Order: sequence, then structure tokens, then C-alpha cells
Amino acid sequence: MVSSKNQDSMRNNFHITLSMQSIRLFMFVGLFASVTVVVCNTILYSYGNIAFWPQWALNLSYWAGSMVLAFAALGFVPTYFALRPAGQFWAIVTSGFLAYFVALGSVGHGSFFPYYSILQAIEVNSKEKILEDFLVPIQTYNQFLFLVCILILLLGSVFYSVLILVKPTIYPKWMAFCNPALITLPIYLLASAKDIHPIIRIASNGIGFHLGLSGHFLLTYYFLRQSSEQKKVRADVKITTN
Repeated sequence: MVSSKNQDSMRNNFHITLSMQSIRLFMFVGLFASVTVVVCNTILYSYGNIAFWPQWALNLSYWAGSMVLAFAALGFVPTYFALRPAGQFWAIVTSGFLAYFVALGSVGHGSFFPYYSILQAIEVNSKEKILEDFLVPIQTYNQFLFLVCILILLLGSVFYSVLILVKPTIYPKWMAFCNPALITLPIYLLASAKDIHPIIRIASNGIGFHLGLSGHFLLTYYFLRQSSEQKKVRADVKITTN
């Protein structure tokens, strides 16, 4: 049997502590990665039909998705700390699902370049119809990956909302209705709207859901900083009264 003292020691060994400066760094990394990918893809899709996509814009979007997008997963490190008062295990599971969702998106974006390069070749040169055979495995892979990504996002978002509603966390209770799945929903609705500026529709298309995640990163940091400042005030009051 493990003594209670050893259990407390093991628990403390896995108790990660970061300063607000470090948490702010993770937030900015996630925010920068998300905004960078949105900007790069907005530039690409602004050229309209894929036949007119310049190679540099296609390369830029591919680079952003493959090499920058994964860093957005670090934006969920502050989410872990905001949820940790509800229990370390569930905080790890929830933030882990959400971070894994972003990481899977980076993997899927890796097939972006060959997929659209083949589509471009088919549209420019009708004799390249044989290339359509190469699209089948890529489409199958992307469709399966999309379903897995959605499942992971929904699982992480459900855990996130349930924890906030039934457990103590840094978040206010109303943040349960701003989980990553729901907060990205308006972005998808903008992408299908007709009476909006084309740039807004383009930025909301596809990878634009990262605009919603950016909002989540900012709100999480705000509530963590607010909680940290309140704890400092309580500590000052305690010292003064003594």
C-alpha cells in the first residue's frame, strides 16, 4: 500500500506550475499561429478559382498549415491551468483533446499542397484527367481525418463545458457556452452568408475557425490573469491584517 505521504509526494511531482509570463507566452504563440494561418489562407483564397492561384500563394498556405498550425495547440496550455481546479486528470484530458484536434488539423493541412496542385493541373490542362485517380486516396484520407477531427473537437468541447458547469474552474459559468466548438460555429455561418464582404467570407472559409480559437485563447488568458490578481489582493489583505 502507498502511504498518504507518498501519494501527496507523487501528486506534487506531477503538479506543474507556470508563471503568468510563461502562460502569456503560450497564449501569444497559439494566437500568432492561428492568425498566421488565417491570413495566409485568406491571401490564397482571394485569388478565386484555383486555376489562378499563383504558386507562391499556394506555397505560403502550405507552409503556414504544415509548419505553423501545430503551434496553435500550445494555446491550450493556459486552458489546462484554467481548468485544473476541477481536477488535474480532467484538465489534462480536456485540454489534451483540444490540442490534439489542432495537431490533427496540421496533419490534414499537409495534404493541402498536392491536392490543390493536382486540381490546378486538371483545370488548366484537360488532358491531365488521369490525375483525377490520384485525388481519390487524398480525398478519402481528408474525409476520414475531418471526421476524426470533428469527433475530437466535440469530445474536448463537451468535457470543457461540463467541467465548467459542475466543477470549480477559473472560468465563469457562462464560458461553458463558449466552448471551442460553439465559439467557432459563427465563423462557419459567416462563410456561408451571402450579404457580407467577400474578404470576410474568404477569411471565414475552412481554416477560418481559428479566428474563434483565437478568441478562446484571449479570454482564457484574461480570466487567468484576473484570478492571479485577485489572489495577490487576498494575500496582501492577509499580511496586512496580521
